[in-house]
Amino acid sequence: MINMYSLKYFYDSCRLKSMTKAAELNHVSRPAISQAIKKLEEDLNISLLNHKRREIEPTSSGLLLIKEAESIFEKLETTYSMLKDNSKGKLYGTLRIGSVRTLAAFKLHGAIRSFREEHENVEIKIQVRRAEETVQKLINREIDIALFLGEDLLPGYKYTILKKGHFCLVKPKGKKNIQYAVTQPRPEVQNLKTIFEMKFGNSLPLFAEISSWDAILSWVQKGICGGLLPDFLFETRESKKNISVVLDKVWPYEIKAMVSTAKANDPIVKTFIEKLIAD
Repeated sequence: MINMYSLKYFYDSCRLKSMTKAAELNHVSRPAISQAIKKLEEDLNISLLNHKRREIEPTSSGLLLIKEAESIFEKLETTYSMLKDNSKGKLYGTLRIGSVRTLAAFKLHGAIRSFREEHENVEIKIQVRRAEETVQKLINREIDIALFLGEDLLPGYKYTILKKGHFCLVKPKGKKNIQYAVTQPRPEVQNLKTIFEMKFGNSLPLFAEISSWDAILSWVQKGICGGLLPDFLFETRESKKNISVVLDKVWPYEIKAMVSTAKANDPIVKTFIEKLIAD
């Protein structure tokens, strides 16, 4: 009989390509992971890993077990979701959310407040990362929901579009000869530079490159510079008060909530996404 903890430790180590990361995910020590995998190899009487000092390299038998383990754990997650559906409307457990910084600051608070009011027995944990890191954490099963603004679409995952809009170039009202802050090179930034030069006959005057849209918004509101921003950041009358739009519809965007197919029917996940849609 395979020990399920040992199987999970082996599966997570291979999936994350690190016993240390598997230990952190499962809240055990790294030696405990190593010992469990060794015990699993002894119980099965096969070698699962080509043991190298700093690499996780499954053997052919290890690769086969990884595939079967993935199927087992996806089935367990689905069964767990079905069992929670029978809890007479009360939700218990933990919800792990990954989000980019700007969405965490401007889009999550309403949904979280509403969810907490109705489901006080669910613990919410939030990790704030860049979009690509957030998606990777979802793939690694370190979070249940990935909330991001981007193009990522992955097989085996379901996504809900929460909002569509456009990036716009804005500046402080009344300011002339302004420079502009943008994020690091991304499709919307490259398109902006092309549009700006076609419309105004000169290159975009660059103030700074920064990865935080909310920091750019703050600078624009304080009159320091202009900036390229997703339009959901200045939808309210208050946020528009000191801002002028220089170029609208520079580049389209979608705000997405992505979950694995195994988690898609989890009542906690489903309920929270419903709150995000309603927010």
